[in-house]
Amino acid sequence: MVKIKTHKLPLIQQKMLLKTTFPESKIQIVEHKKIIWKYQLKPTPLSLTYDIKMTYCIGERPHVYVIKPMPLKLAEGKLSLPHVYNHDKQELCLYWKNWDATMPLANTIVPWIADWLYYYEIWLYTGEWEGGGIHFDNQKPYKKV
Repeated sequence: MVKIKTHKLPLIQQKMLLKTTFPESKIQIVEHKKIIWKYQLKPTPLSLTYDIKMTYCIGERPHVYVIKPMPLKLAEGKLSLPHVYNHDKQELCLYWKNWDATMPLANTIVPWIADWLYYYEIWLYTGEWEGGGIHFDNQKPYKKV
């Protein structure tokens, strides 16, 4: 069996793909090692518009935050946001072991942000997280309907 060697995408290529796919976004490379990407995302035509910030350094996972609205509303009776790494910083948890640095951020992480926001808006009204994934408080998988 032949093993295909894959390479991490360089930051400049990640930047180019993000800017080409989302031309209205603001993006910069800091010290040739970190991307900061900002964008206004609306997951559905009836949704709110969310200000998003993503930071990414090669060798680390992307960090994604909802900047506005801040704070995000909570579903009735809930004390914290579902499926986040950090409630106070509104850092979204978008995946579990299915992204790596060979994948374009524009084609993976950004659509996953839209998915998270879509399921967040459903959660606001139902109080149930329907987006799947792992809940880190108790390590039980969320059911995806």
